[in-house]
Amino acid sequence: MSRLSLFAVLIIIAVAGSVLFFQNDLVGIYSGLLSRSSPTETQLDEQITNLIPETEEQTSAPPSPIETQADGQAADLIQEIEEQISTPLPLIEIPQVETRVDEQTVEEQISAPLPLRAEEEEALYSLLTQQGVIQWTNIQREQYGLLPMRENPKLNASAQEKMQDMFEEQYFAHISPSGVEAKDLAKIFGYEFITVGENLALGNFQSDQILVQAWMDSPGHRANILGVKYQEIGVAVGRGIFNGQPTWLAVQHFALPFSACSQPDKTLLAKIEENQTQTEELLATLTALRTEIQVIRPRRGPAYNQNIETYRQKVEEYNILVSQYNALIEETKDLVNQYNGQVQIFNECATGI
Repeated sequence: MSRLSLFAVLIIIAVAGSVLFFQNDLVGIYSGLLSRSSPTETQLDEQITNLIPETEEQTSAPPSPIETQADGQAADLIQEIEEQISTPLPLIEIPQVETRVDEQTVEEQISAPLPLRAEEEEALYSLLTQQGVIQWTNIQREQYGLLPMRENPKLNASAQEKMQDMFEEQYFAHISPSGVEAKDLAKIFGYEFITVGENLALGNFQSDQILVQAWMDSPGHRANILGVKYQEIGVAVGRGIFNGQPTWLAVQHFALPFSACSQPDKTLLAKIEENQTQTEELLATLTALRTEIQVIRPRRGPAYNQNIETYRQKVEEYNILVSQYNALIEETKDLVNQYNGQVQIFNECATGI
């Protein structure tokens, strides 16, 4: 064999060996791939389960998120929500709404001196008039530098009722046999007062001027006529039979009306009552919603993603209501303080007059 032929045979043998070596590598790689086992269904379940962290049982207050991240792991999301729980502030104690002047205070300010009887029962001529008694009463006040009192029809009516009752029941006193007095009569005729006074007179006084002067000569009656606190007056005079004798009865009712002192704002009180009702309703809603949030707190399962969204929405709703509740409480406290301040001013005016 020539040297050329031998060289050709060597080249062929080298190429064949390289191909065989490459083929063996491919077979080894393929065999290795086939030798690897596929994951079982149990292993897949374990991997999925490990992606969903365990959640602890809630032992604190129900959750209420304000803001959450929608992309994170389940456990991180729950933790973030629970860290942002907003609990409603405890019901703030609203100051008690005060009243105006209580009944006892008004009763203590009734002025009723002993009834006045005329010293001379027989007068040649006796005539008393309502307007004349009012006129001479105010003349006396003006002489002492005091403002005249305004005539009030409701006080005229209460005085008239008193005079007729004394004739009918045949008594001469500030308190009737049935226990009715000046303050009761004023209320019957719808007159609201801070303080009230009453002067009574029985006898045949010759004129209005003489009657008023007789009251002025009596310290208790004089104090009523010249009372600085009184602003309004009502008078009744009449002639009838008393103890079997014809005679005159005269009644004066003096008063300081409620309007003399700055009144607490009734619309403010109405708003306070409205707010208190709304507060109670909001608190009931918050309590029910908090219980619902506690019940629907997400747990592991196929519906986890859907449940966490519902959970988040409920907590956001809860937090909004908490803000409204606390804002309403603060507003009501301010209103109560304003109203009670007005009541205090009124009471200081009423008791200081």
